[in-house]
Amino acid sequence: MKKISDIWLRRLVNLWSFVFLTAVVVDLVFCNAYKDTLSMISTIYVGVLVIYGSNKEFNRWQNHHKANHKGEIFIIFWTILIGVLIAFDIILGPKYKLPESVITTYISVITVLVITERSKEMHDTKKEKNPV
Repeated sequence: MKKISDIWLRRLVNLWSFVFLTAVVVDLVFCNAYKDTLSMISTIYVGVLVIYGSNKEFNRWQNHHKANHKGEIFIIFWTILIGVLIAFDIILGPKYKLPESVITTYISVITVLVITERSKEMHDTKKEKNPV
């Protein structure tokens, strides 16, 4: 059973995901006019994502977490978005440059997924060896 804090953390991650992705699109449309704001939102978003991922893994190791969300789908979406943004960077030339904060955020999101997936594998292996 999920704790209320788990549900709220997931909602918070979803909210900041939406805010960040919206800011990325707005920054693209207005050709880097919101680059500084995007950087600030990126920092908050990555922080919230790390807190959520850490909490999820702590709960897993305490046997309080049941996986039911696929992070891989989120990464596929992110990868498509980055590909589109790189294309716009090339097409628009000097008018738009893909902000470094977006690239850093993309790498951070992948890192959180890889760490949580590896932790999940380690937990499952431990559970198979010591079923209690």
